[in-house]
Amino acid sequence: MKIRLGGIVLLVAAMLAGCNGGKSAAVDSCSAITSKWALWAGGTCLRGANVWQRSNIVSIYGTALGSGLFGPVFTQTDFDNLAKTGANVVFISHPGLYSEIPPYLPNLDAQTNLDNLLAMVAKANMYAVISFRTGPGRSEEDIVYQASLPALNSVWTNPAEQTAWADMWSYTAKRYKTNPVVVGYDLMVDPHTSLILSPPYDWNSLAKKITDAIRLADINTPVLIGGMNYSSAAALAGIVPTGDSKTVYTVHQYDPIPYTLQAAQAVSYGTTIYDFYSRTDLLNIFLDVATFKSSRNVPVGISEFGAKRFVPNAVQFLDDEMGIMESYGLNYAIWDWETTDPAYATIHSYDAFNFRMGTDPAIHLDAPNVLTTVIQKYFQKNTARPSNRAY
Repeated sequence: MKIRLGGIVLLVAAMLAGCNGGKSAAVDSCSAITSKWALWAGGTCLRGANVWQRSNIVSIYGTALGSGLFGPVFTQTDFDNLAKTGANVVFISHPGLYSEIPPYLPNLDAQTNLDNLLAMVAKANMYAVISFRTGPGRSEEDIVYQASLPALNSVWTNPAEQTAWADMWSYTAKRYKTNPVVVGYDLMVDPHTSLILSPPYDWNSLAKKITDAIRLADINTPVLIGGMNYSSAAALAGIVPTGDSKTVYTVHQYDPIPYTLQAAQAVSYGTTIYDFYSRTDLLNIFLDVATFKSSRNVPVGISEFGAKRFVPNAVQFLDDEMGIMESYGLNYAIWDWETTDPAYATIHSYDAFNFRMGTDPAIHLDAPNVLTTVIQKYFQKNTARPSNRAY
């Protein structure tokens, strides 16, 4: 364990400062939100989960992701069941609406697919954040390694592709700016580069370029920006705020990774039985969030977090982490909410984060369990819903 001297004192001060920099957090203004921005700028108003889809490659996945162009397949029942847990926001981690290769035109199939997902989220009375995994010069394989396909990541060095990525978001903003359930544009899922660049690649410049393009089309919907290095908490230090008054800076919080992403049950939490981490380690991880929020006077959200369901003491870990996020007044979305599609359920290697299956790695069926109970305890605090919005 690593402990920063004075860390807990600083953390408590940041908690008291609330979610909007040094301003006091709202007691509970979530039930009658007057703008999309108000959902992010006060206390914790959004608690939910991520869903993800990719372009389906039947030659690689067979029909496990479905037989359509995008998968895995979600139904209205999937979103209704998420809403029943108390969740009120869905981060839709989705292919971008422009093609990955020239001439960078709108992908109407992706657009229709996203429209359908948003309609189901709306019918379930939840909000949505649009998060793009791919776009001009960037493929899914830049996020998730696939041995049979090369990763496309030329967007980091190609000015034309960077302009096309901004154009894609401008196009997206024009399409969804009047959609009342869309409460965020998450510019890029897991921005990172493994390239050796000279000079080093500047994500801040591209994020600002995309934000400026969005604002020409939509002045109201919040923009979400994570840092390089897969949007880790530590990456916040490298973010230069764009100056946009309605931007939320985001974190994918999987630290401590030796615990949350372990393949075997060798590292524990809150116990000395194994090599272990404790609540103190979590508090110190969130110091990066506290420092960034207080020094920049901007909101921060946790757009992904979680742990593999079978890690030792996962229930205590998630209970502690969600409690810390609540004390900060942070909005958050767990990774991830899985489809109930029977074909997809056969890919057991994908269900490590499916908390509905509980803590036993040998079980691959949904059933009441302690993980679901602790997550619902927090989700059921939600009061904000599209049906009671005041904007």
